[in-house]
Amino acid sequence: MKNLLLLMTISFLPVAVFASHGMPAAGGNGLPGEAAAVQPLLIGADAPDVTLRTVSGESVALRDMHPGTPLMVIFYRGGWCPFCNRHLAELAAMEQDIRDLGMEIVAISPDSPGQLAEGLGDHEPAYTLLSDTDRSAARHFGIAFEVTDSGRVSALVERTGHTTTPEENYIFPVPAVFILDTDGVIRFQYVDPDYSRRISGAILMAAAEYVAGL
Repeated sequence: MKNLLLLMTISFLPVAVFASHGMPAAGGNGLPGEAAAVQPLLIGADAPDVTLRTVSGESVALRDMHPGTPLMVIFYRGGWCPFCNRHLAELAAMEQDIRDLGMEIVAISPDSPGQLAEGLGDHEPAYTLLSDTDRSAARHFGIAFEVTDSGRVSALVERTGHTTTPEENYIFPVPAVFILDTDGVIRFQYVDPDYSRRISGAILMAAAEYVAGL
């Protein structure tokens, strides 16, 4: 019964956030014009083969990271976001428990490698931080949206401090979690358009235990 309830939680929780919000105008990149309209990859899909950059600026393919090992992929908005920082702090507190399951963690944001390094300060987590400055990973996972309101664009660009092209500065990922099995298949996903809400540590741990046990 416990396993059945856990499976029901994992199966239905990620889908529940996608209630209909109408169809907002798309931006010039053909992306949704608001977070609520993204269409993320679903459970059972193969994770895309995307290339990111490490804190040191080296290119790395997601599929080449920890091959044959379950992988927890965290998307966050950037080191400038207080909600993201709280989520990452909670993740760090439970990181060893997740790794004890034989699962590795990567956290992806639009921050440049330099911004990632600056945000680390004197503390470097055991999990891997990756840079998605061109938003290709967010696009391929289906969680990228484009901010089209000029006033909001200016405020966000100033706040994030991004130094990428103006076009890319308008594109943001919806905070998300994807857990991949040893074959790179998505077995759990949680995506919430409300950036102030994040998955609880208890549910995330339960999801990790479920995928690690497959």
